[in-house]
Amino acid sequence: MTGGELKNKREALGLSQKELAGLLGVGKNTIYNYESGTKIPDSRIPILEKVLNKEKEAPIENKAQKEPSNERFEDIVQPEN
Repeated sequence: MTGGELKNKREALGLSQKELAGLLGVGKNTIYNYESGTKIPDSRIPILEKVLNKEKEAPIENKAQKEPSNERFEDIVQPEN
């Protein structure tokens, strides 16, 4: 995943950098850096994809109301055995 792909997916979901950062448990500057060309660590790519796919599946009415998610990174990404 490139920074441009991350930005396109985030924007398609209607998420701000701050919102995505909150879901991942990182700072907004981390998302900004990824989107601006800082290499996304290979270990982060599966996590980003899981979070973005989970948000994609979220009910549309929640996005329209812009309700903050109570889910955190730890709740979305479960360690694989």
